[in-house]
Amino acid sequence: MVAIWGFCGWACYSIAESKKRNKELWAILGVLFGFIAVIIISVLPAIS
Repeated sequence: MVAIWGFCGWACYSIAESKKRNKELWAILGVLFGFIAVIIISVLPAIS
């Protein structure tokens, strides 16, 4: 799960690096997307 979170953060940071602006915003989005992905992956086995 930490790997998924880290990957999301890294992906958004890479996008921020390429755009050269709003790095803080992209970092926050990366953490949020990672958090949501971890929650979804945690909940999916319980639902099915």
